[in-house]
Amino acid sequence: MTDSTEGDSDEPLVIASAAGDARAFGQLVLRYQSYVKMVVWRKIGNSETAEDVAQEAFVRAWRKLGHLDDPKRFRQWIARIASNLATDFLRSKRPEPLPIKEEILDEPDPHQPVVGRDIETHELMSRIVAAIDELPEEYRLTATLRYIEDLDYKTIAARLGIKDETIRKRLQRANVKLREKLLPLLKKDGLLP
Repeated sequence: MTDSTEGDSDEPLVIASAAGDARAFGQLVLRYQSYVKMVVWRKIGNSETAEDVAQEAFVRAWRKLGHLDDPKRFRQWIARIASNLATDFLRSKRPEPLPIKEEILDEPDPHQPVVGRDIETHELMSRIVAAIDELPEEYRLTATLRYIEDLDYKTIAARLGIKDETIRKRLQRANVKLREKLLPLLKKDGLLP
């Protein structure tokens, strides 16, 4: 997922950046920062560390921009840099598990048992990210900002330019879809009773 479209629109920014235009590179950073953070987070499973590694990926990309052969492939190139840095990080340190947002796995019916409150494994987070990636675009973006970037409703609403109530409704719908997809998988794999 990217913050905007990729492809031809990146080419002029990449070319200008390679020529030393820091503003053009800043636009590329804004365009892909959430995407790069997610690439790193999928490997590391820790939001704060993912942010640090993602920043390092952009620093490295800025320094090595002259090595990018095809400016149209900036998205893939920065993702590879980020993924390699995440792998390097994992080799040097053991990642901490990222706590699960309870609202994803909370059952909406109060008479149903609550599941998943004490599950904090990297494997589970990888499954949640994969499930979020399969959501329709409006739910995927909202869920990513809430569960991966850990933003509150007001910040998400401001970033997307929509009302808080719309964010709540989208997250409720996203949560239903995530529960439908995740609960059977987690039970099948023995991660939930």
